[in-house]
Amino acid sequence: MRSNAMYDIFMKFPDGSPLWLEAVEGLDEARKRLARLLRTSSAEYFIYSEKSGGIVERASAADHKEYEVLGRSPSSRRSGSGFVH
Repeated sequence: MRSNAMYDIFMKFPDGSPLWLEAVEGLDEARKRLARLLRTSSAEYFIYSEKSGGIVERASAADHKEYEVLGRSPSSRRSGSGFVH
């Protein structure tokens, strides 16, 4: 039995459409992956939880410094449900 929930990581295109990148086990692992992506790209990314049916966290290159230090978005920007447009 899996101990951690699965989370999907998406990149958000400038037009608002999402691109699925990968699924990872556990929120901590998803945040680590997001931090790695932010080091190499200026795109916006988000972590989606199928279990909760919504976006758990969003981050962009502008958030990168604080995100890396804190291990997550400083404001933990969240959306109630669905994809960001």
